[in-house]
Amino acid sequence: MSSAKITTPTDREIRIERVFHAPRDRVWRAMTDPTLAVEWWGRGNKLVIERMEVERGGHWRFVEHGPDGIHGFEGRYREVAPPERIVQTFEWDGMPGHVVVETTTLEDLGGERTRSVTVSLFHTTAERDGMLKSGMEQGLNQSYAALDRLLAARTDDAAPAEEHRASALEVKKVAFTMYPVADVARARTFYEETLGLAVGLAGNQGDKYWVEYDLPGGGCFAITNTTGDQPSAAAGGTVALEVKDLVSLMRHLKDKGVAFKTDAIRGPRCQMAVCLDSEGNSILLHQLDRARTP
Repeated sequence: MSSAKITTPTDREIRIERVFHAPRDRVWRAMTDPTLAVEWWGRGNKLVIERMEVERGGHWRFVEHGPDGIHGFEGRYREVAPPERIVQTFEWDGMPGHVVVETTTLEDLGGERTRSVTVSLFHTTAERDGMLKSGMEQGLNQSYAALDRLLAARTDDAAPAEEHRASALEVKKVAFTMYPVADVARARTFYEETLGLAVGLAGNQGDKYWVEYDLPGGGCFAITNTTGDQPSAAAGGTVALEVKDLVSLMRHLKDKGVAFKTDAIRGPRCQMAVCLDSEGNSILLHQLDRARTP
């Protein structure tokens, strides 16, 4: 079993090189398919992949359940160029705000061998050195050993037609969430002036309107009067919006006369409350406690 070669090319970088005995396409899939990444990324510990949107701007979040506790890791994908390059940010819940930029390249060496090189750029030398002293090398080699076992067990070429079919049927993400509205002008006033959302797209054909709001953290919310459906707080569905400061937002909305179905409710890793929009639809306002460990 080979170990990763770890070097420090600059005072803010860690370079990790490792050769895997598998074709590059297979290594790429193991690194980007959540059903495979869950089997090796956590060093053999239980791993929960909450999000893994492998596309530019996509969000990833992994939660590892180890003998020393529960640790959350997350970031955003800056570049995704299959099957050879991924650039992403990396952040640990235990040190929020300390962001690392990781660039991974996969080189096809031929003979079913692939060289992986990851360069991690830290904000300061002290942060880089702290990572080196954290036991990173041992944990990294444990994860790579688990990846070796996964790659050896994989038979990617055994059922290419089935894999192609699965890929073609893959559901990637929620394209948008939509609420019906009765009065478009009134609803736009609520979402744009009271709630402060920015319009991404707005159009109409006669008196039929469709308005989209692209949210800064990802996702799209739309309102429309094209469906003929009537808005209802009892419709059985709820739009959940992630917010920065739930208490302050609730105070602001109540000052604007917005009705709330619930006061703030505390969960294990979040707090939330449900209000009604101008049309009577339920909106769940959600604040995740990023700095807390479960």
